Amino acid sequence: MAARFLLHPWDPDTLLTITEQDDVGDEQLELGFEVDEDAWQPLSPAAATPRTVHFVDGARRHDAAGTLGAWPCLFTVIAVGSVTSRLGAPVAPPAHAPARRYVIVGTEEDVPLEPVRVARYGLEYEPRRVAGGEHHLAAEAQRLMLRWEAELAEEVAHAHPGDVVLLDGPLRSDASVQNVLGFVKSTSRERLPPSQRGVLADLAPGQRSPVYRVHGGDRSLLSRLEWVMRPRGAAPGVDPRLGLVRVQANSALSRAEAAALADWTAATLPAYATDYHHDPRAPQQLLIVKDLESDLRRSFGHRDLLLTALRQELSG
Repeated sequence: MAARFLLHPWDPDTLLTITEQDDVGDEQLELGFEVDEDAWQPLSPAAATPRTVHFVDGARRHDAAGTLGAWPCLFTVIAVGSVTSRLGAPVAPPAHAPARRYVIVGTEEDVPLEPVRVARYGLEYEPRRVAGGEHHLAAEAQRLMLRWEAELAEEVAHAHPGDVVLLDGPLRSDASVQNVLGFVKSTSRERLPPSQRGVLADLAPGQRSPVYRVHGGDRSLLSRLEWVMRPRGAAPGVDPRLGLVRVQANSALSRAEAAALADWTAATLPAYATDYHHDPRAPQQLLIVKDLESDLRRSFGHRDLLLTALRQELSG
């Protein structure tokens, strides 16, 4: 008898966790890329020339967890999209493709997996397999979303070569188009040496660090340029070393090109930053990205209604 999908009664987010890291392994820093190491100080940008910026982000939701025979599985839905803005001009409506749904099965066995259809709503979960146990399922869903985000960022960048594309998250490839920037809101560890950390703590809102080069360390990048900026001031009682963002850029940029982009981000992005009453991830979260995420999640449909239909489908 063929194995059947069966669902776990608990919310999948109480069962599955993922540790999201944008870097792993050893890395080497070239701190003197823009200025000499001993000349590091907070940098204030000149007034930036207005540029159109395309913000790219994704969202995902875990609809249900369960099993297929002895293998764990996860039903998930993912959407990515973009929103275009230019300071002083109306914001264009967000654009995104239809959400994609997957049922991820934790098995290395090369067994045929059929799509899971929810006839009531005309939906289908595409099957995917991933090696490893239950704790690999959410990581695979995250990997699928990041890959789709990176593909969309590259597509938008090629279509609008004179604009800036800001990917909410780290860059995923050494070959990223030069007008694509990664916007990293949090880091797993402090990468800069103590002599430079003091400069970061002293950054005022709208200031940035010098640009430096990173060799290795990332899961998918061999080299990239980075700088750190503070989008807003820290709230009273908040550690001033926090509230910073790290921006990543293509390592093929010249020193002048990278410095110009870094100045543009420090002069422009604070206008999009959230305040503490807007989002728990403030001030690193950008308000326009928060709204894009909300729009993407609305495309997922009502989870409880979908879950009821999915249970009925699997019990038939």
